[in-house]
Amino acid sequence: MRRATALIMLCAASMCAQARTCRVFLLAGQSNMEGVGVAAFAPGNLLVQPQVLLYHSPSVRSPWPANQWNPLAPAGVSATNFGPELSLAYRLSEGYTNDCIALIKHAKGGTKLTTAPLHYETTSWHPGTDCGDTASFGAEYVTFVATVTNALAALRAQGETPLLSGMFWVQGEADATDAAAGAAYGQNLTRFIRRVREQFAAPDLPFVCARILPYQTRPGSAAVRQALSDADQDSGSPAAIPRVFTVLTEGFGVHADAVHFNTPGQLALGTSLAESMCRRAAALPQVPLPRTLAFWQFDEKTDAPFILDAVGAFHVDQALAAVAAPPLVPRVAQAAAPRFIDGTHPCENAGALQRSHAVRRMYDAELDMRDTSWTFEAFFRNNAAGTQTVYEVIGGTRSALSQYHGWRVIMINGKIRFFATADSGQTAQILSPARYDDGLTHHVAAVWDATAGVTGTLRLYLDEVLVGATAGVGDLGNGAPYGSTKRFALGGNVSGTSASPVIIDNKWNGTLDEIRLTAAALQPAAFLTSFEPGSVFKLSRVDPLDRVYKDRSPCGHFDPVHVPRGGRASFPVSLSARHAKGTVTFNAEIFTTRAGIRLTSAPSVHVLRTVHVEANYGGCSRTRQGATPPRDIASAVVRLAPFDVYDVVTGDTAVALDGRAVYAAMVRVDVPRDAVPGDYHSRITACLDGTPQRVSIPVVLRVYRTSLPERQNMDVTHWLWPEPRNLTVGQVPDWWSDDHWRLLHSSGAVLRDYGDTVMFTPLVLGEHPLIPVSADPTGWTFDFSLFDRWIDLFRQQGFRRFIGQHLRSHLTVSVRDSATGRIHLLKTGEETYQQQFLSAFLPALHAHLLKRHPGVDFLQAIWDEPRAEHEDAYRAWADTVRTHMPSVKIVEALNHAFDRYSGCVDVPAWWFGYVFSRRWPDLIARRIQEGRENWIYYACTPRPPYPNSHLDAPLWRCRALPWVAHHCRASGILHWAANGYRGADPYRSSIGPLPNGSADPGHPPGDNWLFYPTQQGLTGSLRMLAFQQGLEDYDLLVLLHDHDPAAAAEIAQSIVAEMVLDAPGKDIRAEYANQPRRYHDARQRLLAGLDNQLHCDRK
Repeated sequence: MRRATALIMLCAASMCAQARTCRVFLLAGQSNMEGVGVAAFAPGNLLVQPQVLLYHSPSVRSPWPANQWNPLAPAGVSATNFGPELSLAYRLSEGYTNDCIALIKHAKGGTKLTTAPLHYETTSWHPGTDCGDTASFGAEYVTFVATVTNALAALRAQGETPLLSGMFWVQGEADATDAAAGAAYGQNLTRFIRRVREQFAAPDLPFVCARILPYQTRPGSAAVRQALSDADQDSGSPAAIPRVFTVLTEGFGVHADAVHFNTPGQLALGTSLAESMCRRAAALPQVPLPRTLAFWQFDEKTDAPFILDAVGAFHVDQALAAVAAPPLVPRVAQAAAPRFIDGTHPCENAGALQRSHAVRRMYDAELDMRDTSWTFEAFFRNNAAGTQTVYEVIGGTRSALSQYHGWRVIMINGKIRFFATADSGQTAQILSPARYDDGLTHHVAAVWDATAGVTGTLRLYLDEVLVGATAGVGDLGNGAPYGSTKRFALGGNVSGTSASPVIIDNKWNGTLDEIRLTAAALQPAAFLTSFEPGSVFKLSRVDPLDRVYKDRSPCGHFDPVHVPRGGRASFPVSLSARHAKGTVTFNAEIFTTRAGIRLTSAPSVHVLRTVHVEANYGGCSRTRQGATPPRDIASAVVRLAPFDVYDVVTGDTAVALDGRAVYAAMVRVDVPRDAVPGDYHSRITACLDGTPQRVSIPVVLRVYRTSLPERQNMDVTHWLWPEPRNLTVGQVPDWWSDDHWRLLHSSGAVLRDYGDTVMFTPLVLGEHPLIPVSADPTGWTFDFSLFDRWIDLFRQQGFRRFIGQHLRSHLTVSVRDSATGRIHLLKTGEETYQQQFLSAFLPALHAHLLKRHPGVDFLQAIWDEPRAEHEDAYRAWADTVRTHMPSVKIVEALNHAFDRYSGCVDVPAWWFGYVFSRRWPDLIARRIQEGRENWIYYACTPRPPYPNSHLDAPLWRCRALPWVAHHCRASGILHWAANGYRGADPYRSSIGPLPNGSADPGHPPGDNWLFYPTQQGLTGSLRMLAFQQGLEDYDLLVLLHDHDPAAAAEIAQSIVAEMVLDAPGKDIRAEYANQPRRYHDARQRLLAGLDNQLHCDRK
């Protein structure tokens, strides 16, 4: 790998060596410079720019290592994200055509220009008073200076003479959060610019700054914006600074937080920054960019009077027949790329229209076939499904006085036709040889190249493939008799009059989406689509902590997976398929190092399955379908319901293509404990069965020297509901039959595989008890044969502790009369049960455990979540258990009066929301000092945005749970339901039914289950996979703490960090890492630290 990287770097460096000048540009700032644009949605021509070099600090992530020169790649908050560097570099290359471009980037989110820290992870860009005032340098300025210095030295070492040509500064949002910092921003910015120029001996260094967006809730926002505006050399302000240029960012696309630029916003930012550097700072000639004339996204409400043009004023009247439809293109369209849409309009594809019939009410020369080239694009799907015969219009112009004159893109007999008819009647046309009325989504591009040939040229592309080209008929003109009567229309032919055009015939029968008209004759690389030419597939890696939906393409992911020996790695992938039918099979190669060492464990492939989420979090017993979540909840969930999300990890390796936009699978590999450390490479492949169509992507597994401990540190239980109906989707077997035991065996193995070590165990309650009870005049007798089979089965699977079902329950004891065989019920609230039955059952159970299962660590639960007013009654129950089972510990989930219950519960599973209480640390400290255990539990609370495992929560919140346990100094985690379906179909609904079966209201989505039923038993979920990876993090954290407590504490603080709110009297609260990258970084740091501590003598 090092050799390959070096060769690439040398090749790129040689390009600079051949150039006249190596121009170096500095990029610095906070999160919008760091970048959260999604690389998977960036235009391909921006992703590959080998002529541009990039050097970045470790704060920025890219596919390349930090602190070395490499070819330009996306560099943002993760290797799958990017900031302004992509479009910025492209525009700089256009401006400095004869020069090498080299970028040096350091940025970090949440950082201030002032010295005052914003919160626990914030550092400062304070530059000191002069070069010698290093003691006053803020941490980010120190890193920035070191990064630039080392990068320039590395260039010189390669024989280059770098020319420092400019700096781009994108910062100020953090200072805007504080009124005082905002007021001081102008002075601080002036000092910063002066110091950077001094630091690098470049007194005339051009600075291009981006003005922050207006944030109404940030008291310093207006002052920061004004300071950035005043700094511009042409502002006319006394605060203007020579050779400083400010770029306005209003209108750039942003994410839902309204702070961070999204993919089109980042592309627009980069282009604007570079354009200012080229035109204002260097006075270079402007490079003309293809201009988007109109872009109809169909994302507005269906009752709007117009279909709105997202980039201009070419709105069209919407016919009443048009109805909203799901988008045909489930992603951020590349239409937002600044080279094609001028970078000012976000293009989130939120909808489409069925039977979209719309018309302009005036003549528009820009939309006609005149002396300017253009490209008309659209996504379409026809409803005829192989039977389309009539003339149906996608879009184009037509005279209201004639049925021919103008240009149009139509479907007839299932084929696509692009034609133009002049006033003379002369027609040029192209007809696709294949049919496209197959019920699938396709992309059409009709290109008018006014400069090619004497009369121009028409080209027709279907799914980026050129299907035909022909000479045009020249400028169609706007003269009499037909020219000026032409009207542009979508979804039908124009009739009526020029003043009142209507669409009455040739209407499109199907769905249209994302129609774009660009003022240039584009090539396929610039189209809206993102598939490789000629391919029906696009396969992408997905971050294991990113959600995947069937109607939206996820973000890409490129980083290696970091894993210890004995650990597990997963590689989720998404597959987009177009105009393809059949079955796709996924497979993965054996992981092998470049030296040919093979991993002895074979990877397994798992197709993922979606589940339906019909409601967002609404609270315990209060979640309802159709309810609108409050603003704070809506901002903390991954998506507003309803939606379908991939969560089920199946055992299938193939999936039938059924028309959805995105399919998903996962490759899993368990790393043997004797694996040789190093980078292992594999390829994941998707093949369309029976065809040569296949696509593959590389993946990298980085195995460290460190091994996971043989014994998992954390006790974990997700209560298994043993009812046969909760274990299978097949035929439901009889209770305790052999088929039932087979389901229990496979389900227990799955729970253990995902990290469970403690098995919740039924006892005597219910109609089908694990320990049947009989009664005769002498008393009760108990049959422990099923109980023994239960304990033996799950001990063999690796479960090390067992929790006896709650003694106080809404269930009853079914007692069989030994003489008559009749059943009578004994309620747990009856005096006979409490004072007589338990006095017989508990000693019998205790004696049987000691005799038959002497090595079993058995815990007993009494009363789930007892309230404060139940304390006296609970203590009486606890005394009964201690009297009759003296060697058994009491375990309980507690969420009330935790300090009072602490004295009578041996293993309390505290509701971890109490991590917010000032009393929590003292209570836990006392228990730890006394050598007593502490667990935590989670259920329908805590509410968003805190860690939990609900289906509308990001997966990092599942990964965070073991980190929370570490923060709480807990040794166990409890959840109440691995498979508590209560009659619901977990694939079709997600609201958790209540004990009475109600799911309206019910529990939050996915709260009742983390595993899914199959014919063979339970199967896992992506939520549990994220949780299991958190358990591995916990084990590594404990191991590092044993060798380097300070390093372990620092890493732990990067995931869960305490802070005290400013308001007096408020409790201590916990802040959690809320980005997948933070968890991946923590894993890498844990493994690197352990390798250094445990294996430095072997290096």
